[in-house]
Amino acid sequence: MTDKLYNTSFDELALALANDYVSIYVIDMSDDSYVEYTASGANKELKVVSQGDNFYEDTVINCRKMVYSKDQERFLNTFKKECLLDAVQNGRSFSLRYRLIVDGKPQYYFLKIIKGNDERIIVGVQNIDEQTRRNIAEREKTETYSEIAMALSNRYEVIYYVNIITNEYIEYSSSAEYAKLEVGTKGKDFFEAAQVHMKKDIYPDDYPMMKKAMEKDYLMGILDEDGKNVISYRLMLGGRPQYVTLFVVRPKEDSDHIIVAVANVDSAKRMEMEYEDALDSAMDMANHDELTGVKNKRSYAHYEMKMDERIRKNEVKKFAVIVLDINGLKQVNDTMGHSAGDTFIKDACRMISGIFKNSHVYRIGGDEFAAVLEGPDFENRNSLIEELNRVQEEHKEQNKVTVAFGVSDYIPGDDMRLQDVFERADNQMYENKKLYKNLIVFRSSIDKAGIPISDEEQHQRFSIIFSDLMDAITDMEKLDYALIKKKMCMILELFRLSNGVARLYKNIQEEKQGGGETLSCYEIKDGDTELFSIRMVTSIMSIGTITVYQSPDAIPLSEEEHHMLELAMRTTLSYLTRKRLSEVVSKLAFQDEMGYLNLHSYMAYITDEGNRKKFGGKVAFRYNLRHFDDITKDIGKKSGEQVLREHYETLQKLIGDSGILCRLGGNHFIGLCDGDKLGRLLTYFSKATVLYDPASGNSVKISASAGIFKIPEGYIVNNPGDIMEKVISAYNAAESGDKEHIVFYNDSLVIDKMLFMY
Repeated sequence: MTDKLYNTSFDELALALANDYVSIYVIDMSDDSYVEYTASGANKELKVVSQGDNFYEDTVINCRKMVYSKDQERFLNTFKKECLLDAVQNGRSFSLRYRLIVDGKPQYYFLKIIKGNDERIIVGVQNIDEQTRRNIAEREKTETYSEIAMALSNRYEVIYYVNIITNEYIEYSSSAEYAKLEVGTKGKDFFEAAQVHMKKDIYPDDYPMMKKAMEKDYLMGILDEDGKNVISYRLMLGGRPQYVTLFVVRPKEDSDHIIVAVANVDSAKRMEMEYEDALDSAMDMANHDELTGVKNKRSYAHYEMKMDERIRKNEVKKFAVIVLDINGLKQVNDTMGHSAGDTFIKDACRMISGIFKNSHVYRIGGDEFAAVLEGPDFENRNSLIEELNRVQEEHKEQNKVTVAFGVSDYIPGDDMRLQDVFERADNQMYENKKLYKNLIVFRSSIDKAGIPISDEEQHQRFSIIFSDLMDAITDMEKLDYALIKKKMCMILELFRLSNGVARLYKNIQEEKQGGGETLSCYEIKDGDTELFSIRMVTSIMSIGTITVYQSPDAIPLSEEEHHMLELAMRTTLSYLTRKRLSEVVSKLAFQDEMGYLNLHSYMAYITDEGNRKKFGGKVAFRYNLRHFDDITKDIGKKSGEQVLREHYETLQKLIGDSGILCRLGGNHFIGLCDGDKLGRLLTYFSKATVLYDPASGNSVKISASAGIFKIPEGYIVNNPGDIMEKVISAYNAAESGDKEHIVFYNDSLVIDKMLFMY
């Protein structure tokens, strides 16, 4: 070892120590010998604490003993003699951040090389643990903000990150509308600011509820109990009330903060309300008798199932069933016409409903009604029967409607279902029922064999077909288009029509241009005469029409037949337009404006209970296409969109039905696939050729920056964040990496990434 190491300039060492270096190594470049200095005492006097003949060999030994295990490999690969000498001889700086084990715990240190005079190198070692951990904490906040912005950007217009200790907050907003709220990017008291702005911005009817909901003590009480809170209300935006949803969550890993996000759901909410109105209208139509307005046979069947369940569970003790049948309806129809018959039915219904006011009355057949008497009507059933008899006596004298009826009480232990009680009441009704058997051939009703059928038989056939049609239309679990078409064809045949054609248009312009979708019962033939048409316009201005056709030599429709046919047409058209409305709502909720599956689709997929049990062994990923803006500039926006579409559809095919691929916006995507497809996925991310113009054969090469999370077997997904946070961390590392653009998630990924950023 040369003596000149001990003659190191005091100024050089003092400069190093002034920078708070805890150790100074002076290395002789000619033979690699070294001396280690440290400063001790109040005056920072220099003291030699170690020396050696080969600094680099001793460094390897000391690294194995003192450097944190996860940093050793990187330390040794970086801190090599050739790297160090190359840097100082070429005038470049050389520094390294790593962790040493001190008192059994890893602490952060910073190493820097200083070129001394002559052939000496000075290595300064500084303890930066406190500063680094403080920076990491700040970086974690930044990561949190980034993750929040990514995960919620497609859903929320404004996000607040609130410190519940100080009430300070930071606002993130990308919506021009919400800039009108005049909330700055930072603020001192979130809860005070919220109360101030609510007075002028919230729809008056919703203000009292929101004033209470946004009081700090009240809100924190809910969060302490549930961990989150979701509130729907209306804001005055653009001069009108708009529906918004406020979502508040307190992250478990950050108990000093809450996240408050506001989403404008006005369009979706109003669409949902319109859809519900349309659905309610259809269901109301399905469950109510159009002529009388009371519940129908379908509704009675649903009620019967509920009552059977109550009987099985022994939840009902007392009730009675009354069955009523109109006297003389057939005679009225035959002698006075069906219009008079309809009036007769409605008169009977008014009489029955007026007496049994506290019970649901059901029309279960053409001339038959039933009611289940519970509560007050059961307790007063004898007096109600007396009232019915009294009214009927008056009606007989006045030649008005009367009914035959039978009543039976439920017998606990003997009756196992509602039908048992109904049958006794029905048998009693038939004991005093007069029979009307006169049949008059209806001039325009002909069966398949060409034999005329009676109006009663035609009504019966229509009722059966129409009931089947309603069952098909209102079955939300199984949309059987073939069955609906079949039933409509049967109705056309019953009324001697040659065809029925439905046309659906997205908007008025499409209707004017003759576009849209055409659904026909049969092949459209020349020569048929258009009989009449029905047109409906939905609340979102989509349009539906149904037109029926008849051969010139067919028997014309009677007024009664026209009425029944129009009922079937309106019912079917209502369903078709409602179905289109449902598809529009679904598209708005789970697809973006370009038709790509969006973040809502991804969240719905990974929160689905059936899917969550199958995630073990799968691969979650989040990526973006590298340099895609440059590609678009070169080939044009339209071709760029085609590249994006071809890429998306190719990757969808690769993933198949056992996974999902969704677009977050722009050229950013997120997805999940089976583990055995990871190899092909990585190959596609590394480099893929996309043909965007088949005619000319033009194509581009694309690659991706991607974060990958291989989900372990048996991994339990409790909430979407269990997957999202890992995929996002890996993706952020891939985005900031100098060389690696595909990064796999592991436990040390985030901390290692932060370490290299300082």
